[in-house]
Amino acid sequence: MRFTKDENQFLKGAVGWQRRPRKTTVGLGGEVAAYLKRRGSEFEKNASLMDVWVEAMPPMLAARCRPESLQSGTLRVQVDPGPWMHELRMMTNELLDYFQEHCPRNRVRKIVLIPRQEHNQEGENERTEV
Repeated sequence: MRFTKDENQFLKGAVGWQRRPRKTTVGLGGEVAAYLKRRGSEFEKNASLMDVWVEAMPPMLAARCRPESLQSGTLRVQVDPGPWMHELRMMTNELLDYFQEHCPRNRVRKIVLIPRQEHNQEGENERTEV
């Protein structure tokens, strides 16, 4: 179907008032770089805490626990229940001193031990704060 010149003008005028969408695509690399620039120091802090965690933990206990999060100076650690939780609870003061000495930027002031979910049994959902 071919339109005459007048019909073409009419059709262009009918939709001419609509705005064409602007291209707002940005390269993924630029977005990632901007994100890392904004959050890079936080990633460095957390990475340094993980490095210190690996250094501080005895290998047998390291296999039974892992840091979950760090918020407002509270380090939450998931631990297998039973003797492993008891062992880590006995070490918390030493760990706090070690973290404050080796990664002071993280400002770890408290360690909260949480039983690992996959090992939880009924009644073991309580949290142990140190």
